[in-house]
Amino acid sequence: MVGLSGGDFTAACLPKEITQGDIHVSGLATKALIKMGLVEKIGYVPSPNADAKGRPVLQLRIAAGKHATARTYLARHGYNMPTIQNQLVLT
Repeated sequence: MVGLSGGDFTAACLPKEITQGDIHVSGLATKALIKMGLVEKIGYVPSPNADAKGRPVLQLRIAAGKHATARTYLARHGYNMPTIQNQLVLT
């Protein structure tokens, strides 16, 4: 969902409602998406999490040509993502 809302992202961008604040869950989730080919590695950037003190984290994006696949995956797993005025609303 984060990748579909626009631009690049890191595992630290995953909502705490999904990860329950566990950094291991966010890392495992992004690794699984990379293995499935839905997400691709871009490089490393300083972590957006202040507690990480600028530690490099992997920057990701939805793989080229996989946006429709990502939307289908989310829909099949119960995520409704209506688009309103070019912005995704997560419900």
